[in-house]
Amino acid sequence: MTDTKDREVLAMLNSLYQGWADSDAAAFVTSYTEDATSILPGSCSASRAATRDRMAAGFAGPLTGSQVRDEVHNVRQAEGGDGRVAAASADQPMRHQL
Repeated sequence: MTDTKDREVLAMLNSLYQGWADSDAAAFVTSYTEDATSILPGSCSASRAATRDRMAAGFAGPLTGSQVRDEVHNVRQAEGGDGRVAAASADQPMRHQL
Protein backbone atom coordinates (compact mmCIF):
# COMPACT_ATOMS: atom_id res chain seq x y z
CA MET A 1 0.00 0.00 0.00
CA THR A 2 2.38 2.66 -1.17
CA ASP A 3 0.22 4.34 -3.79
CA THR A 4 -0.59 8.02 -3.09
CA LYS A 5 -4.33 7.33 -3.22
CA ASP A 6 -3.87 4.41 -0.80
CA ARG A 7 -2.04 6.70 1.62
CA GLU A 8 -4.88 9.23 1.32
CA VAL A 9 -7.40 6.52 2.25
CA LEU A 10 -5.29 5.44 5.22
CA ALA A 11 -4.90 9.07 6.36
CA MET A 12 -8.68 9.50 6.17
CA LEU A 13 -9.18 6.35 8.26
CA ASN A 14 -6.61 7.54 10.81
CA SER A 15 -8.50 10.85 11.07
CA LEU A 16 -11.74 8.96 11.67
CA TYR A 17 -10.09 6.78 14.33
CA GLN A 18 -8.65 9.89 16.02
CA GLY A 19 -12.14 11.41 16.14
CA TRP A 20 -13.31 8.24 17.91
CA ALA A 21 -10.36 8.29 20.32
CA ASP A 22 -11.17 11.92 21.15
CA SER A 23 -14.93 11.15 21.49
CA ASP A 24 -15.46 13.91 18.90
CA ALA A 25 -18.42 13.05 16.67
CA ALA A 26 -17.88 16.07 14.39
CA ALA A 27 -14.25 15.08 13.78
CA PHE A 28 -15.33 11.46 13.28
CA VAL A 29 -17.51 12.41 10.27
CA THR A 30 -15.27 15.12 8.75
CA SER A 31 -14.48 13.01 5.68
CA TYR A 32 -18.08 11.82 5.16
CA THR A 33 -20.12 13.25 2.29
CA GLU A 34 -23.52 14.76 3.19
CA ASP A 35 -25.31 11.66 1.85
CA ALA A 36 -22.89 9.05 3.22
CA THR A 37 -24.35 5.81 4.56
CA SER A 38 -22.76 4.47 7.72
CA ILE A 39 -23.33 0.95 8.96
CA LEU A 40 -22.20 -0.22 12.37
CA PRO A 41 -23.44 -3.27 14.27
CA GLY A 42 -27.10 -2.65 15.07
CA SER A 43 -27.48 0.64 13.20
CA CYS A 44 -27.57 2.26 9.79
CA SER A 45 -27.38 6.02 9.29
CA ALA A 46 -28.26 7.57 5.93
CA SER A 47 -26.37 10.88 6.16
CA ARG A 48 -23.31 12.55 7.66
CA ALA A 49 -25.56 14.42 10.13
CA ALA A 50 -27.30 11.20 11.22
CA THR A 51 -23.95 9.47 11.71
CA ARG A 52 -22.61 12.44 13.68
CA ASP A 53 -25.70 12.44 15.92
CA ARG A 54 -25.51 8.66 16.45
CA MET A 55 -21.81 8.86 17.35
CA ALA A 56 -22.36 11.86 19.67
CA ALA A 57 -25.00 9.85 21.54
CA GLY A 58 -22.65 6.88 21.69
CA PHE A 59 -19.72 8.94 22.95
CA ALA A 60 -22.00 10.40 25.64
CA GLY A 61 -23.16 6.92 26.63
CA PRO A 62 -22.04 3.37 25.87
CA LEU A 63 -18.97 4.36 23.83
CA THR A 64 -17.54 6.63 26.53
CA GLY A 65 -13.83 5.83 26.86
CA SER A 66 -13.92 3.25 24.06
CA GLN A 67 -11.39 2.85 21.29
CA VAL A 68 -11.35 1.40 17.78
CA ARG A 69 -8.97 -1.41 17.02
CA ASP A 70 -9.07 -1.99 13.27
CA GLU A 71 -6.53 -3.74 11.13
CA VAL A 72 -6.52 -2.57 7.51
CA HIS A 73 -5.75 -5.52 5.27
CA ASN A 74 -5.66 -3.74 1.94
CA VAL A 75 -6.82 -0.74 -0.07
CA ARG A 76 -7.88 -1.25 -3.65
CA GLN A 77 -9.39 0.78 -6.45
CA ALA A 78 -13.10 0.31 -7.04
CA GLU A 79 -13.80 -1.09 -10.48
CA GLY A 80 -14.43 1.54 -13.14
CA GLY A 81 -13.72 4.65 -11.10
CA ASP A 82 -11.58 6.69 -8.80
CA GLY A 83 -13.08 5.28 -5.63
CA ARG A 84 -11.09 3.21 -3.17
CA VAL A 85 -12.20 0.39 -0.91
CA ALA A 86 -10.42 -0.37 2.36
CA ALA A 87 -10.85 -3.87 3.75
CA ALA A 88 -10.42 -4.04 7.51
CA SER A 89 -11.36 -6.20 10.43
CA ALA A 90 -12.21 -4.83 13.85
CA ASP A 91 -12.60 -5.88 17.42
CA GLN A 92 -15.61 -4.58 19.28
CA PRO A 93 -15.05 -1.14 20.81
CA MET A 94 -13.42 -1.55 24.19
CA ARG A 95 -13.45 0.74 27.19
CA HIS A 96 -10.05 2.00 28.23
CA GLN A 97 -8.67 -0.05 31.07
CA LEU A 98 -6.85 1.80 33.82
